[in-house]
Amino acid sequence: MFEPRVFLRQCIFGLLCALMANASAQLEIMNQWSFLKFNVPFNYPARNYLPENTVFTGLEVGWDRIFLSTPRLWPGNPATVSWIPRNSFENSGEMSPPLQAYPSWDWHRAATTNTVSSTKENCTNIVSVFRIRLDKCDRLWILDSGVMDSLMTFTVVCPPKLLIFDSRTDQLIRIVTFPPEILRRNSLLTNMVIDDNTRSEYGVSDCDNVFVYMTDSTNPALIVYDARKDSAWRISSPLMFPDPDFGTYRVAGESFTLMDGIIGIALSAPILPHKQLYFQPFASNRIFTIPTSVLKAGPNPGDDGELPVSLVGHKSSQAAPLAVEPRDGALIFSPISETAIATWIPGSSDHGVLAYDPELLQFPLDIRVTERDNGNIWLITTKFQKFFRKTVNSQDFNLRILRIKRPVEPLYGHNNTCNNLIMLDINVAIISMTRPVAEEKSTDNVKSVVCPNTTLFRSEIQYEEVTTQNSTQSTEEFWKAVFLLSATLNIIPSALFTIWGSARLQPWNQGPKYYRNKIASQEKHAEQLNQLTYHDKSDLVK
Repeated sequence: MFEPRVFLRQCIFGLLCALMANASAQLEIMNQWSFLKFNVPFNYPARNYLPENTVFTGLEVGWDRIFLSTPRLWPGNPATVSWIPRNSFENSGEMSPPLQAYPSWDWHRAATTNTVSSTKENCTNIVSVFRIRLDKCDRLWILDSGVMDSLMTFTVVCPPKLLIFDSRTDQLIRIVTFPPEILRRNSLLTNMVIDDNTRSEYGVSDCDNVFVYMTDSTNPALIVYDARKDSAWRISSPLMFPDPDFGTYRVAGESFTLMDGIIGIALSAPILPHKQLYFQPFASNRIFTIPTSVLKAGPNPGDDGELPVSLVGHKSSQAAPLAVEPRDGALIFSPISETAIATWIPGSSDHGVLAYDPELLQFPLDIRVTERDNGNIWLITTKFQKFFRKTVNSQDFNLRILRIKRPVEPLYGHNNTCNNLIMLDINVAIISMTRPVAEEKSTDNVKSVVCPNTTLFRSEIQYEEVTTQNSTQSTEEFWKAVFLLSATLNIIPSALFTIWGSARLQPWNQGPKYYRNKIASQEKHAEQLNQLTYHDKSDLVK
């Protein structure tokens, strides 16, 4: 139902957010391409390269290189993991450098020529990669889904695997294959986060003291890998599945449907006494959390619905990437319909907009808070909606690597006024360390979630009505109505003035002095009439 009061409030807050976002953080364009171009060797079989089918989805920033993953979503992709020189524009003036296959072109030849098969030894090569990550030992972890043309034919040619390379020498360290019982027939591993404990009691040299949490987006679950024990298991929850009400994505006037489950994951900041894993399904507006202690404990022997998963909050629209600012624990995410980068400290009213740009921030797919760049925020944007709908324009810049300089103050100090635009409906759930199930409470104007026996944060937080309006109002149709109403309110008085208006000062707007002068003039005129003779008055009558 349309509410004029909320409608006008949205107009005002939208304008404030646009102005304040520009003032708060400067988006730097590090690299940009109309279509990706590759530095393909002379004898490499890339004759069928289709640039309109190649999109990067993963980003990792090294000391001197930027690593990119370009999964084989459609046919025509020459390499699925590649790199470019870091600061290529500053060093060579090249804003759109060609991509170089990682670790070499030979690792991608079999998938490019469609000769890869699970019955052949070339399954040790790289097939299709959505994400790559560097650990504290400068090892590059590559998560290979093993699926060709995942948005077209979804051909599973190899089991998924992890490949670990020494990024300093580009030499393979290990290949990790997963037991069949933790996979499903059409599993698609799309994202991972490394729970790195190399600086614990085992010492910094113990690089295998890590857990890796991976997302299965098509059969929603988390795959947990213990590098020290070289073992893996599967943990699933109904809250990792997509929400049918959020399967349609709307960006810059275009829409498409994709029912992907869990994809965005991020570890909580070290400042928290108990480590948590945040996660979000792609087709959803909700963010959840689960203690990492539960993930590390091994396979869940009980019912999936009994896992201690807690609701953290609601976003204004769907988002793929998720990151955490280590200084204050602020979540960093990108609601795609709003073309913005938003932040929020879970369990608080500190949330706002880091950056907003309707052109540059179309469809971010990965966000990194980069230790190798003084904690600056790097991200990739793709205009994925245009690649999906085949409306991409070769004359536009469609793929970008962006950077947001790390603020001097923690992120929560930015743009709290803008919470109505990005976090339109926040149902706060405070992380519970003692009980797995959160109890929901609802009032007419305020929604909240209370976790019993919570010790880390306050057990209940309620927001004023201005921050709890229904997020369904933040749609393309709603903002069209905002524009039309604003235009109408401007046109109607202009038209009335053009027809009946005048530039002359009107008597009713003269004020008391005008009327006093007018009365004095009338009295003076009457006195002059009384001084006239009878004949003079007769002449006036004539």
